[in-house]
Amino acid sequence: MQKITLKIVANSVSMAAGVLFTLLLVMTVFRQDLLDFIGTGIITYTVNNYREAADNVSNKIVRGDIDSAMKSLKEEPWQALLPGDRGWVYITAINRKLADVLYRQGLYEKLFELSKVWHKHNDRDLAARAYLYESIRHLPGREEEGRAALKREFDKFPTHRIIARFNSYAQMSSGEITTRTMPSYRQVVKKIIDGWELELRWRAEHTTLVQNLIEHYDDNRWSEIWKSLKEIWKFYFVWKENKELYEKKQIREFSIQPDADGINTIVMSVDPVITTTLRIDPPSHSMLIISGIKLRINGQPMELTEGMIEYANMYERDGYIWQTGMNKPRFYLKVAGLLGNIARTKAPIELEFKAFLSDEFGDPRLVTNKKIDDHVNSAE
Repeated sequence: MQKITLKIVANSVSMAAGVLFTLLLVMTVFRQDLLDFIGTGIITYTVNNYREAADNVSNKIVRGDIDSAMKSLKEEPWQALLPGDRGWVYITAINRKLADVLYRQGLYEKLFELSKVWHKHNDRDLAARAYLYESIRHLPGREEEGRAALKREFDKFPTHRIIARFNSYAQMSSGEITTRTMPSYRQVVKKIIDGWELELRWRAEHTTLVQNLIEHYDDNRWSEIWKSLKEIWKFYFVWKENKELYEKKQIREFSIQPDADGINTIVMSVDPVITTTLRIDPPSHSMLIISGIKLRINGQPMELTEGMIEYANMYERDGYIWQTGMNKPRFYLKVAGLLGNIARTKAPIELEFKAFLSDEFGDPRLVTNKKIDDHVNSAE
């Protein structure tokens, strides 16, 4: 009897260990943040702390909770930061994002409060100077002070986009606008045509198995959770045997070629078995924004629902995808669920989007083949 009991206990422990190992497997193999962690090396606790704090503030900005976002910047871990610290890149990106929102909403007193502290912490940051002097220009009785400061900065840094833009506004308001205040649109167009990159990749957390597990967990369907865990366990062995295949990435560099309507179409063939995600890396340029993303598979248009597009160092606002100013802006399209029913080794996919430039006045200007042709002709 004792042997039977011990055997039952041993089996129970073994089963519990198996479930625990499976859960750990899901957490490590099927979580992109942990995959990135493994792929790029050990990230220090300090950097993770700043990243999480930055995401928290960024989410408040996206939700429109501006007062709470500004309050967060007065708390830990931001107050003790100095230029060159590990978290400085995050606070810089947040300051620029928040300043842009405050400016567009016409909240100049709050913009002055933010940019004054930003400039105090790093007086070499030209964006901080630009927002500070532009906010001063809108404060009662300080218009001329702000206008003079912007002109002084523009004379020293005529190619800085934000300074040039705000100086244009300032000189226009005084009737002293000149062509020199406007940066060359054609030069910028040339810079954003080349340097695009498309990557076809397999990401574990985008598979149907993991998506089903998440849905079952959210709905408290424990019997289905157990089935999903067993399916994931089976898939783990398939993945283990074909690890090199799944980790293979297909990278393709390209230049955008918009038609007369500004539509860029990228045609590709993908293997449905090893492709769950399309990653697009646009050139890193603060004036480049994207809109009108569409996807066709086998010639059929696909509906891109919420959650199918992810952003890194980019964000969506007013129907456009903007860059945060941080390195390596990119966005992802999850296509695993769309490719699941295709029984072939290659599936034709067409990706469509439009590219815009945020002009001197902050308005999107569509890039078309006419504008590209104008630039090419002028260069010859």
